[in-house]
Amino acid sequence: MMHYPNRSAYLPAREAVLRWLEGAPLGAADPSDIVLCHGGQNGILLILQAILRGRRPVVLVEELSYPGFRRAAELLRAEVVPVAMDEHGVIPEALDEAARAHDAQVFCTSPEVHNPTGLFTPVERREALVGIARRFDLQFLEDDCYRIGRAQAPSYRMLAPERGWFVSSISKTLTPALRIGFAIAPHGRVAPLRRAAEHGYFGVATPSADMTTKLLAHPDVTVLADRV
Repeated sequence: MMHYPNRSAYLPAREAVLRWLEGAPLGAADPSDIVLCHGGQNGILLILQAILRGRRPVVLVEELSYPGFRRAAELLRAEVVPVAMDEHGVIPEALDEAARAHDAQVFCTSPEVHNPTGLFTPVERREALVGIARRFDLQFLEDDCYRIGRAQAPSYRMLAPERGWFVSSISKTLTPALRIGFAIAPHGRVAPLRRAAEHGYFGVATPSADMTTKLLAHPDVTVLADRV
């Protein structure tokens, strides 16, 4: 407990996280794809650090969007461009226009339980957005922090495994006090994400990782989440 944290020491926590996320269709995933972080907001920042390149990168966000996306992008000196929405989320034609006009690198979205509107993006709309993202080499940053219970549709990481980055935490489902989140890279692309975490804070504190392991493996954890 008194040494620097390391990847092998975090393995039980990452395994527990993967079991905890069984209700989220993530596609092919194993513990090595997961980086523990200090809550969901920190996970968003790490993923943007892993993705963004150049002196003035462009980040696309939903027209009504979680402000943490904008704050993280601003910290990295990125330009933030809003994209028009309807009752199902971002409009495909609007995403196409924004990606084309701004040479954007990443689209930040909350498709399962949108913050702040609470809307849900159906799979047909997600598939249309994936086609546009592939055309413009646009990455997805999916914030799943507000979902409680099983997901209604596949994540972008499952629909577009080569470009889907996923972030969640236990802040809304269990407790915000531990400040534990999880950033998940596309399979085989975890190196820049892990590097961002190691250069930023070396790793979450060992007692926090151990507490997370015990909490997520507790036999009553789903009962607690249901009560929340």
